[in-house]
Amino acid sequence: MRADISWLVVQLDDYSVLTGQWSVEEKRLWLFAIRNIVEEWSLEHGVLTVFPFHNGEWILLFPGSLSTSRRELGEHLITGIKRYSKLSCSVGISRCTQGIDQLSAVYPLAAKALYQRFYSGLAGVFIDEETSFAGNKEVKYPKELETSMIESIRTLNRKQMSSLFDEMALYIEAQAIPKEIAERLLVEMVVVLYRHFEHLNLNSDWSLHGLLSKLQHLGTLSEMMSALKEEFGERLDQGSKPVNREDTRSSIEKTKRYIESNYHKDLSIEEVSELADLSVSHFCTLFKQITGYTFLEYVTHCRMEKAKYILQSSNVKVYQIAPLVGYQDPRYFTQVFKKASGQTPTEYREEHTRQVN
Repeated sequence: MRADISWLVVQLDDYSVLTGQWSVEEKRLWLFAIRNIVEEWSLEHGVLTVFPFHNGEWILLFPGSLSTSRRELGEHLITGIKRYSKLSCSVGISRCTQGIDQLSAVYPLAAKALYQRFYSGLAGVFIDEETSFAGNKEVKYPKELETSMIESIRTLNRKQMSSLFDEMALYIEAQAIPKEIAERLLVEMVVVLYRHFEHLNLNSDWSLHGLLSKLQHLGTLSEMMSALKEEFGERLDQGSKPVNREDTRSSIEKTKRYIESNYHKDLSIEEVSELADLSVSHFCTLFKQITGYTFLEYVTHCRMEKAKYILQSSNVKVYQIAPLVGYQDPRYFTQVFKKASGQTPTEYREEHTRQVN
């Protein structure tokens, strides 16, 4: 029998406002602090795994068998983050599912639950329920249309996307869906589509909150659909333009220099990908293509090169070198160094000292 599991998505409130106030270093420190709070809380509450997903957003996977209710769990996390960081956040929680193979289908439910705060205007815990539209169980979410729209994003097909939005309007009109429920249905769809644009790095200057606010202030279904076709169509057109390879290489070179100057710090991939103005997934792909290293491999490479230099040119003790190159545990530093060079730091120093002499 497979155990029940759920996604929990925690997101800092007003993140775009905060990042406008923080310097790059302040942002790195704040995200590092929040990550530590979330990870420590997760260990205490039986969370299976936790990882950062987007800047200002973390994902937790937890078993459905926890004694604490999902709402209490979310409220406790929000309280903990507020207590230790003074920052507010909101939490979206998916329904329970059975089996790890269902997780990819369940995550969007947690993300969509999180955007219920768009209606309430308040921070808090938002839970995806089994029925998408309370009080109208006969209205079904058009999953087939969503799938086709995602395909039009993947293929950058503006004409197809526009046609599918027309189908969406007909679907709503045919069932005479009330305005409030139609808006909720559209928001669910928009959040899913926005996420796919995000993965393709097609929305670097596009605010989801701004888009949802725009929909909220439009009076008719026709106006909403026209706005969506225009907004998404423009993004698809931008994605169809040839990529400036020189600009891309320049961005990756900038991140390399940043890593080379900050390898001794607790660098996060989110911090560096934002410096390149790329999504995490797109950054990982391009960084590997251009440098031949993954992000973590390059950070380790920089640390090992600096450690070798110190070993060859000074008498600094091995345990003192570790924190200089980003490792707080000297034993772990020794393990990484031996894996990278085939020698312990002491062996490396002895050999290269003899060669110099």
